[in-house]
Amino acid sequence: MPPLATLLAPSAFPLRFTEVVAFRGDFGGTEVVNPKGIAYHPALNRLIVSLSPYTFGQGQRVQMLNTVAANGARTRFAPAYQMYRDVECMVTIVPPAGPPGAAGFTPGDVFVGRGPGDQISRLSSGGDVLADVFSDLGTGGGLWG
Repeated sequence: MPPLATLLAPSAFPLRFTEVVAFRGDFGGTEVVNPKGIAYHPALNRLIVSLSPYTFGQGQRVQMLNTVAANGARTRFAPAYQMYRDVECMVTIVPPAGPPGAAGFTPGDVFVGRGPGDQISRLSSGGDVLADVFSDLGTGGGLWG
């Protein structure tokens, strides 16, 4: 299996940060979009990255999740799901073993900050929305409140 990341040798003309982390074309144009959240999913052997446009969508659910393979190919993860644009999206994956599994969490499930406040969503490793509001840390609501 090829490595997920490649170390770049020093250069006289190093890449700028945005050229290393930017995603282009995900919103139908050439807009450069930097990831807001990122996590490695071991069962998929892919990164899951949250992306949000700069030029539109303030206050709206326009942030999306992509998967990134070792060769750089990316596909939409959870096509029916989007987070609020204004959220600094955190992504975490339930590990294959350990305390989360012992507590009843399903290995591979994805938990992501959805907004607009302190809400967290739960998605399956296949991208299905299991709970749009799994927890609301601000109000104590949701399935895990």
